[in-house]
Amino acid sequence: MCYFGLWSTFNIPGVSMNLCGGAFVYNWFKNRRTGRWTLAIIYPLLLLITWEIRDSWNDTLINLIFFTGVTLFSATAGAISNQRRRAEEKAHRESEEALRSTRLLVASELHDSVAQTQTLVVMNLEDLAEDPRLPGELIPDLLDTLELSRRATTELRAAMAALRNVDQDFSSFGRQSTHSLDTQLTQALSALQDNGFNTETHFDIPGDKLSPDLEYGMSKILGELVANVVWHGAPGTCTIEAREDDDCVMLRVINDIGTATPAKSNGGHGLLGVKERVDLLNGTHSFAPKGHQWHAEVRVPLTVRTDE
Repeated sequence: MCYFGLWSTFNIPGVSMNLCGGAFVYNWFKNRRTGRWTLAIIYPLLLLITWEIRDSWNDTLINLIFFTGVTLFSATAGAISNQRRRAEEKAHRESEEALRSTRLLVASELHDSVAQTQTLVVMNLEDLAEDPRLPGELIPDLLDTLELSRRATTELRAAMAALRNVDQDFSSFGRQSTHSLDTQLTQALSALQDNGFNTETHFDIPGDKLSPDLEYGMSKILGELVANVVWHGAPGTCTIEAREDDDCVMLRVINDIGTATPAKSNGGHGLLGVKERVDLLNGTHSFAPKGHQWHAEVRVPLTVRTDE
């Protein structure tokens, strides 16, 4: 409208307006805008048309044709540019999501295989170091090996924590991990029911209140506790309780003990994954038999979601 308004208001000759159009084309090339080569072809054609008819319509049709042509081209170029931008943003999001899923998968595989095995190595070395049958000349070498194993375990946990903090690296998503605590509870109840457990729940923690990292960690802890119940527990009554307690999130799972009573009060090796996740969240845990039931309780500091 500025182009046509200048001509009609100030009676600028058509030649001057075409010179202005040339400057417009030059600016399009200078800024490397989309469609600049198409504009370079269209502009001379419009210029020839305006020179051919400029005497018959007192330059009105000249400017009208040029204005209409440039306007339509600008609109088309803008639409194409926006479509390309949306396609690039979609591809970028998909690539980030693929990388994000890969990192979480790698972290899960590290935990399920390497981390648990490494922790078992450390525990066995600690037991061996306290064995009175160990020859004295082997103790220094054993302690060195134990220290190296502990360092490797610490570094491995740090690597898993870095992989799991993938959402901090992909802030462009505008959202955090989609691993919902409510979804995990639904899946856990279904798994327990399929394996003959009658589950009673007391769940008083809204998932949308917890910070994304805490919700993700608690959902994984809940899943591993339930897997431990299914694997080691006796079908029957099971209780899942979760609530806020003294600025902490408390998660407790109680179930009947199976025929194979755990040999250790800490639950043996089946709960190593839970312990590692609780440690990453700076929480505490307790696993112990009470009568004919197994009590697993986890407490982690409460961090709430902050909407930015």
